[in-house]
Amino acid sequence: MGGATKAELAFNHGDNFLGDGTPYIPGTFLGSFFESGGSGTPVSTYSGEILPKIDRYIGNLLLSYELTDSIRVFAEGKYARVDSESFGQPTFDFFIGVPTDNPFIPANINDPAVNAFDFLGIVLVTGRDNLDLGRRGETNRRETYRGVAGIEADVTDTIRFDASYVYGQSDATVRQTNTRFNDRFYAALDAVDEGEFLNGTPNGNIVCRSNLTGDATSSNQNVTGAFFFDDFDQLSFTPGPNSGCVPFNLFSNNQSQAALDFINTTAVDTSTVKQHVATAAISGDFGDGFALWGDPIGFALGGEYRKEISRSNPDPVNTTGLTFGNALFPETGSFDVYEGFAEIRVPIVQDRPGFYDLTANGAARVSDYSTIGTTFTYQGGLVYAPVPDFRVRGTYAQAVRAPNIGELFAPSNQTFAFIDDPCAFDNRDNGSATREANCVALLSGLGLDPAQIAGFTGDAGTSLPGLSTGNLDLSEETATTITVGAIFQPSFIPGLVLSVDYYDVEIEDAISTPAANTLLELCVDADTLDNEFCDNIDRTPAGAGFDANDDGVVRGFTLQPQNVAAFSTKGVDFSLRYRQPTDNLGTFNFSVIGNHLIELKTQGTPGADIVESAGVRGAPEWQVNFDFNWTLDNFNLNYGINYWDETLRFARRTIEADPDIVAPEYLKIDAKFVHDMQLRWTTDDDMSFYVGVNNIFDQEPDVGLTFYPVSALGRFFYAGVRISGDQLGF
Repeated sequence: MGGATKAELAFNHGDNFLGDGTPYIPGTFLGSFFESGGSGTPVSTYSGEILPKIDRYIGNLLLSYELTDSIRVFAEGKYARVDSESFGQPTFDFFIGVPTDNPFIPANINDPAVNAFDFLGIVLVTGRDNLDLGRRGETNRRETYRGVAGIEADVTDTIRFDASYVYGQSDATVRQTNTRFNDRFYAALDAVDEGEFLNGTPNGNIVCRSNLTGDATSSNQNVTGAFFFDDFDQLSFTPGPNSGCVPFNLFSNNQSQAALDFINTTAVDTSTVKQHVATAAISGDFGDGFALWGDPIGFALGGEYRKEISRSNPDPVNTTGLTFGNALFPETGSFDVYEGFAEIRVPIVQDRPGFYDLTANGAARVSDYSTIGTTFTYQGGLVYAPVPDFRVRGTYAQAVRAPNIGELFAPSNQTFAFIDDPCAFDNRDNGSATREANCVALLSGLGLDPAQIAGFTGDAGTSLPGLSTGNLDLSEETATTITVGAIFQPSFIPGLVLSVDYYDVEIEDAISTPAANTLLELCVDADTLDNEFCDNIDRTPAGAGFDANDDGVVRGFTLQPQNVAAFSTKGVDFSLRYRQPTDNLGTFNFSVIGNHLIELKTQGTPGADIVESAGVRGAPEWQVNFDFNWTLDNFNLNYGINYWDETLRFARRTIEADPDIVAPEYLKIDAKFVHDMQLRWTTDDDMSFYVGVNNIFDQEPDVGLTFYPVSALGRFFYAGVRISGDQLGF
């Protein structure tokens, strides 16, 4: 891709050029659309903030009043505001056709001898990063309001009644600067010499063609990939001499402010989420008169009503489809649910030889959703301790998770993605047993002939536009969970606690939003092409593109949450905690908390291959956190270590299909091994001063990665002070 003014020009013969007409020097291709060296856009031009600027404001109000000795009313109020500001990359373009009568084109580029597209009357700009239009920025304000009112009452000495109402609201305002009007950008690019256009005699007055024609007709319309703005259903301006259009010189980085003002705008999107929750419950125990061979039987019984409402209001300039990276449609949605629940705890035997504690527990909940109907969940468990020092525990649960309001009603937003088409001839053996046959059937159905299918590369050549949206057709997830564990707390080593738990979780119809490339893979890796993933992919039928190279290529996609077929995981959680107070050296606390991931399997569609992801990037098989804390008087020292083991860089089946996909030393990503430390001093009236360092040994991301296994932030020093409202006199 060319730089801000380094519009790289590609031809079928001759050289490639930068926007100023000088030769383009290719770098060394590194994969993933990056080059080292050469004339492309330097990474330094994308320099941004290590972290966005963030300001936080939080206030709480708590009220409580005892009406009688057994009745209490309470209320809570909370307000939080977070303001953030960040800047990202500028707008970018691929394959812009510039009419050959544009006076800004350098003469050596506009030479018919080297311009392979001269017969179309255009010069083709294959890539441009529009740094001269300004980097796109966002200012976000998120405000949260929460109010609670309730009553608590003692019905008897052992039974209590609670009722409450909660209202919550979150408002978000996103202000987007340097938002580009695409139609104005294309109009400003289509510049002509006024005299030459009107009478064939150049006069040096360069203007927008639309100012002279009074309409939105470009001289290179109907050329795929070339700019033309007569395809828009509406325009953000009225073409003609008073349109305000100012020419934009695509071949320079010195733009007039008037041109920038005509092209750029500021868009403000707003959204709101509201929640109402009313709950009432009665809980306690039945007293000594209703017990087995242990403590009284405990219980809880209650009901809840919940309603959630969401509303998204994109700026009108973003709903027209005329801006770069726009949110397309406003969205409003809501659902409510009525629930009833019951819980019971039964101490069966306690304080008997061999039965220090044997307790059973259970719970059930029935829910009626306005979106998915009625669901039922339940759970049962047992705890057994033969002696005070040791106990075992186990649970079995059947649970559901209904789709949340974001998954159901998320507004449609434009997104972009680079793809590696699974139907490319060299990718067809990297997937399921059905992939190749499905790809052949899919491409044949689009009209591609056998020769095209055999050599199909799927190369879109650019970042593809798509949509990200919610899904009203979602159903609930259903999970079956089994856990078995033990706790050892030896009385002969005071302060030591050891625990280990095995878990086995299986989820059916799990809700997941696949990335663009995953969406393509799920489509053709299923048993048949008749699936919801294929429905969300738009490919170019034969003959509908610029040339035969476009036949079958993906030209659009829709990303939305889907109920994938299955998900399962097994593993072991473990922890060791030890606390040792001393007479003169303070108190020492040690802890080791970890997980061993045994299995992590997904199945994209019913009948599809099961994919094992344990040990693959993002799912390490071992994770361990060590924490040491020492407190002496007003001083506190904390030292922490975060570790997970090395992981595969690619999915297992990808490596199996192509063992030489990268050099052997890069098949695995380095382990994470990060050390953090903080020293804190707290005054007698609770004012705290602290200093610390994160990532002490400055571990870096692995080769080719930015945030894995650690972020690019590197070693980080910080210091601060914490003052409560009491110290400020509040």
